[in-house]
Amino acid sequence: MRFLLREEGLTVLELEGSPSQIGLQHGASLKEEIHLIRSKFIGYLSRKKWPLFGRVLYWLLMILSRTMNRYIPNELREEMLSVAKGASVPYHFILLLNVLDDLLNILSCSSFAVVRGGHTICGRNLDYDIFTDLMTHLNTVFVYRPKDGYPFISLAWPGYIGCVTGINANGLILTSHASYTSDKSRKGIATGLLYRYAIQYASSIEEIEGVIIKAKRTIGNNLLLASADEAFVLEISARGWERREGEGGVITVTNHYQTLAMDSLQAPFIAKPPGSSMPDESFTYNHSHLRDRKLRELCKREPFGISEAIEALRTEPVANEATVQSVIFLPKEKTIWVAKGLNPPVSLGKFIKLEGLL
Repeated sequence: MRFLLREEGLTVLELEGSPSQIGLQHGASLKEEIHLIRSKFIGYLSRKKWPLFGRVLYWLLMILSRTMNRYIPNELREEMLSVAKGASVPYHFILLLNVLDDLLNILSCSSFAVVRGGHTICGRNLDYDIFTDLMTHLNTVFVYRPKDGYPFISLAWPGYIGCVTGINANGLILTSHASYTSDKSRKGIATGLLYRYAIQYASSIEEIEGVIIKAKRTIGNNLLLASADEAFVLEISARGWERREGEGGVITVTNHYQTLAMDSLQAPFIAKPPGSSMPDESFTYNHSHLRDRKLRELCKREPFGISEAIEALRTEPVANEATVQSVIFLPKEKTIWVAKGLNPPVSLGKFIKLEGLL
């Protein structure tokens, strides 16, 4: 374990070894941050307006998270147990942190991939509607060197071992986007943990696709998968899935299904979470469609390089008050640029180039 960068707003932490070794390194190294997240989360639920309801909701979420525990691969459960041990927090808080998006389904984001001449540029803004002040300060690039599988990078936060934004040593990229559906279940592997398992062991994006299609899944999601010369989107629900290809070397994705089969499973957008500073219009499919159209327009530019990718991620409404993470991937070079900013949208901040990590 070693810190490759340790600054407010961006940490790069290298983890190596078995699941228990990686977990202990993670928990011990980021113990203070994990305690801060736990305190903020409990504080959010226990606000003055509804303290009793908040406490009840906290324990309800704990119970629901335990029902999902049995579906998690043993090695990932072992890693979470070790994170909890290293950070001196209850295991079930780490478990809740890693399945929370499957219980509340509030992750919203925008991504693109431009594939031209055997070269891919992929960009991604991760939007989170609450805890934005905390998440921008604690952005962490985890560089995993596991005993089994391939080295990979996951952009996440302390305590979270899943992967919703990542690249592995084979130059395979994935970015995750919630899509609300009536077809969901708690009898499956939490989304981020499933993607983490897939990217750790995959040698091609088709292998990632295969793992996800065969798995017991939980919620609706649009998953962008990309390599040095290919990109497509998997639109999935608990039981359904469709693969969507790009047009003219460009593919974009936000929070709505775009295939006919999956569109029939689309459910209404979630209500605005309590405490969110985002305008009400952000919690609509119109906003998701608007972001997608804007990205598609920007990605048609030629030439399209790093400066154009950064501009796309900085343009409203792709960049907004909930944008807590922004990154660009070059899979062929296995190089990433990560935005560093203490206030959302972080994509307006400086992009730090990270290379030679895989």
